[in-house]
Amino acid sequence: MSSPAQPNWLKQRSALDWVGIAVIGCVLFFSATASGVGGIFIMAGIIALGLGIYVAITGRRTMFGFTGGRKFGLAVTGAGLVASFVGGGIYGSSNDVDPRGCQMVCVPGQS
Repeated sequence: MSSPAQPNWLKQRSALDWVGIAVIGCVLFFSATASGVGGIFIMAGIIALGLGIYVAITGRRTMFGFTGGRKFGLAVTGAGLVASFVGGGIYGSSNDVDPRGCQMVCVPGQS
């Protein structure tokens, strides 16, 4: 029996690509556990921002196969910026500020 043929996208990845994908996956996992959905959006936006800038400047493909050229890199950069803003809105609205922490506390005998 012969083994089934691997998809073309799987053959094109180098070891460094897989290391980068694993690091990005770990970063997204830890941001999800630390700050929830807002953190995922913020980190995914920052990662997309970095990858989009890389593609826009160099015109080369990244580990995710973004090969659309500089215009596509600028589109990914813009999408990453929007995702970071959306994540900031989600994170800010889901974490309430304690109103007692915003009040000034006066201790008798001190001015």
